[in-house]
Amino acid sequence: MSLAKHLEKILAFVPKGSLPDEQEKELSQLLKKVEREMKMTEFKYEKTARDKKTLEKLLAETINELEAKNNNLAETNAQLISMEEELRQNSEELRVLNERLEERVEQAVSDIERQKELLEVKNKHIMGSINYAKRIQKAMLLSEDEIATIFPNSFVFFSPKDIVSGDFYWFTRLGEYRFVAVIDCTGHGVPGAFMSLILNDGLNEIVKFRKVVEPAKILEELHIYVINALRQRGSSNRDGADMSLCVVNDVHHTLTYAGARQNLVFFRGNKLIEVKADRKSIGGYIKNKNEVKFISHVVDLSSCKDSYFYLASDGFADQFGGENGGKLLRQNFKKKLQSICNLACKVQKKELKKYYQNWKGEEDQIDDVLVIGFQA
Repeated sequence: MSLAKHLEKILAFVPKGSLPDEQEKELSQLLKKVEREMKMTEFKYEKTARDKKTLEKLLAETINELEAKNNNLAETNAQLISMEEELRQNSEELRVLNERLEERVEQAVSDIERQKELLEVKNKHIMGSINYAKRIQKAMLLSEDEIATIFPNSFVFFSPKDIVSGDFYWFTRLGEYRFVAVIDCTGHGVPGAFMSLILNDGLNEIVKFRKVVEPAKILEELHIYVINALRQRGSSNRDGADMSLCVVNDVHHTLTYAGARQNLVFFRGNKLIEVKADRKSIGGYIKNKNEVKFISHVVDLSSCKDSYFYLASDGFADQFGGENGGKLLRQNFKKKLQSICNLACKVQKKELKKYYQNWKGEEDQIDDVLVIGFQA
């Protein structure tokens, strides 16, 4: 029973009118106040009960969420432990692989160093052999002083691509005849140098021992000499040479020229004259083909007194360079010869060398270069 009901029950024992009006009024107000407070207390109690239920529900939900998260954490922890074990195993495998790799690298470095040492030794031997071959080839070529005894007013601009060369020059004298030739053998470097020895021996045998003085005949016999020396009739070898040959007769004052893909250039006054070579090479046997014949061309030296004659391999005109990186070309080469043909031979050589080097610039030299200028 509420406090208000107890008060009402107590007041029921108090006879009406037994209390003064003021006391009865105060008791009545007190009763009402107690009722109000009791109602307020009951409301607060009910609210507290509702809040309690809400909090209990929230607490239960929170506990459920925490338990779920705890389960997830336990699962995640198990996964992390598994991953940690897997990483440990991988780390161990990597350590073993790294050790093996280091061993292999050390072995590879050791092998490379050993191979490098072997290559350096071999390269030293090869370079020694090539430099020795250079001495042999140089001994084969006449010196400037020796050339001057045959053609006093002459120059040789010779620039091999490698240590040894496939281009070479040949001078000799035989009685009233003076010979000069430019020979461009197949290839350059060591292969070209081997070919140069064969061609040089062939020229010496044909001219000095067989006494052949006709340029066309010399080229024809040299062609057969190369075919026989390289046994080209029974093989696929087609090596040979392009060349130009001039023979000056000091008695008849003539210059006789024959060429295998190398023209003769000279100037009568300031007029350029180019004598065309035969479009055939020396060597290179072709089955079922007619015997190779060359043509000799005779120049009367009395009509071109003080003129310079020029023989050259294709290395000068074929060199890449200039502003656009193209070939120099034979046309520009002949223009340069025309611009220097009235200068002294030593000056001509200097100007040609300067012109060639300026044209080539930073480009690699692509072939052996050989130019000979001479007064007959």
